[in-house]
Amino acid sequence: MEKRRKKSYLILLLISIVICGCPGCFLIGPGFINIIDVLGRTQAIDDLLFNFGEGFIQGGWMICPGAVLILIPLLLGFFTLVTKNKPEELTALNPTGVSKEDPLPPPS
Repeated sequence: MEKRRKKSYLILLLISIVICGCPGCFLIGPGFINIIDVLGRTQAIDDLLFNFGEGFIQGGWMICPGAVLILIPLLLGFFTLVTKNKPEELTALNPTGVSKEDPLPPPS
């Protein structure tokens, strides 16, 4: 039962990497490129904050949703690795019929 649960978590992890992780990486790349491009045109230290805001508006905003999308598979993978296996509880068996009165076999 526990192996099936572990396999299910791994399948969900792979699906989340494809659905969330890859698009997140594709959003972060252009976001950083836009911010670096605008900051590269800065000529005075006083314009740095204004240019950073301009770069964030032009395409740097894509970094935030990209980071959230990348965080989903990371958290799911952490959850998969950290969950502990619970030992199955053993139930006592009651002797029935013929086995109730038979002696125990000698140890080998």
